[in-house]
Amino acid sequence: MKADVKTVEFLLSYKQRDVEIIRRTHNLRRKEAELIRVVIAAGLYPQYTIPDPMNKYQHGQELFVHTRMKPFSLIHPNSSIAQYHAESLDARADSEGRSVRHQLPFYGLLLETTKPYICNVLPLPALAILLFAKKVLCDDWKLVMVDDFAEISFSRNKQCEEVMHSVVKIRKQLNEG
Repeated sequence: MKADVKTVEFLLSYKQRDVEIIRRTHNLRRKEAELIRVVIAAGLYPQYTIPDPMNKYQHGQELFVHTRMKPFSLIHPNSSIAQYHAESLDARADSEGRSVRHQLPFYGLLLETTKPYICNVLPLPALAILLFAKKVLCDDWKLVMVDDFAEISFSRNKQCEEVMHSVVKIRKQLNEG
């Protein structure tokens, strides 16, 4: 656990036993955390970006992203993503330019100063955008175009077909309530 001033104040104001009880009772499993992130991203939609392929995902480097309205925006340097988790956006594409770990940063605010910055960034697996996108086009079962902005390509038709059938099923369940 990282110790900042607020964490130290919290730990000093409560007994260690109470803190341990809180930690044990408030521990999320990975699937629960992913579900919460998807719900938050659904609320932030359509505010998502595409990371620039030329980024160097290292501490202290500017991280460029492309929004629909502002290409070459930056992730705010004070965000936790830029300071501590820049590598979480690194898709590490294979020789064909594909990645199974690709993340799309969703954001809460586009701050325009001398440079456009996105703030309150939440990375989410790229396929999650298919759950709440307004426009999804899939012509050849290999390439999916989302909102006329993001492209998702698959190496095999069968893979794309399975994903799209799952997405349709989940979207139908979400619409039924």
